[in-house]
Amino acid sequence: MIREGNKLVMGRKNCWHCHEGTVGTNVTCTGCQGTGRSKSGKQKCRTCRGTKTVYNNDIRKPCDTCKGNPVNFNEETVYDHMPDAVWQSLTFKVYRHNRPITGNEALLGLGCVYSSQDYGAAWDANNDEALIASVKASGGHQACKVAKKDGTLCDHVGIFVSRGGYSVRACLSWDGSPAKA
Repeated sequence: MIREGNKLVMGRKNCWHCHEGTVGTNVTCTGCQGTGRSKSGKQKCRTCRGTKTVYNNDIRKPCDTCKGNPVNFNEETVYDHMPDAVWQSLTFKVYRHNRPITGNEALLGLGCVYSSQDYGAAWDANNDEALIASVKASGGHQACKVAKKDGTLCDHVGIFVSRGGYSVRACLSWDGSPAKA
């Protein structure tokens, strides 16, 4: 996934299941000899937790997902994590509101890239550059948090600071209207 202008261009990704083309084999548990019960028979086996089998990573087999060909296995989507270079290339703006943090921001984070209940640390510091640098350093976000399904990126990423914390949200104007803060 790379950024070209205001769009994400999807590439191919490696197998999510194995990363190298092989996985461990499922073998009969030696702790319970495949019964799933402890020696007394009253509790689940501690080794396999009652599943009767364990994975043996010394004996490998081809991955069931990619059939042993993990490189460039699947198309990327906006639901994959975007590279840090794409996240760093976005425009960030800070908005300060003298209000308490909402329940959504504190607990759910719906519509947010992420939210932080920092008990006023970002508000009291009043240092927008340091806050932007901190948010930029937080990588590993899904592209769908800042892009539409077709890969169109948001205008900018807004950092909405209040007395209880802050939330990081995509500020959108995909319909042609101005971005709302």
